Amino acid sequence: MVESKQLEIYHIESMGTLDGPGIRTVVFLQGCPLRCDYCHNPDSWLKDKGRKMTFNELIDVIKRNQAYYGKYGGVTLSGGEPLMQVDELFDFIKVLKGLDIHVALDTSGYKVNEKIEELLKLCDLVLLDIKAFDEKSYKEISKISMFSPLKTLKFLRDENIKHWIRHVKLPMRPYKLEYLESLASHPSCEKLEILDYHTMGDEKWEDWQKIYKKDYTL
Repeated sequence: MVESKQLEIYHIESMGTLDGPGIRTVVFLQGCPLRCDYCHNPDSWLKDKGRKMTFNELIDVIKRNQAYYGKYGGVTLSGGEPLMQVDELFDFIKVLKGLDIHVALDTSGYKVNEKIEELLKLCDLVLLDIKAFDEKSYKEISKISMFSPLKTLKFLRDENIKHWIRHVKLPMRPYKLEYLESLASHPSCEKLEILDYHTMGDEKWEDWQKIYKKDYTL
């Protein structure tokens, strides 16, 4: 039953304007398999370190903000990596769609399987984070292969699912705008977002490495 189902939450932003169109409730889920060198929320990596919230508790928060969504706003499911909780998230998105709420998913595309493909079809918009431009750099930055993100992108294109391509422009890495533009050239891609690198997470990194010395690289 919906009442008993839960998601593990890292943080909720009530009036977000940076993670999808319009004004949005941004639900950041706990847990991420990536280990990006520039991550500003390393404390979102490990599971069972967040707050468990029932679907009903989350819907109560979302409904309090719903009047501000207007024509373009809604809910963005982010992380961490939200697809780490794919089974629960699949059911939660169905609840949101039943309430006629626009749903965006912010993901690294780290994994693709049949359940994830079904979930992507439910979303009104997918924000796909592209970390780098070649396999070597991708693994150095995020510790995962670029195979799955590109496979995710192909699926979004094949199924004509609306999506944005997002990329953090790193000062210490080569920047290839032409490559990103080629990824964003499909009609189903509505936007290419180039995000500036920042150091907002520096203090968190220091604290994180002190507290979770053995765990943070797992």
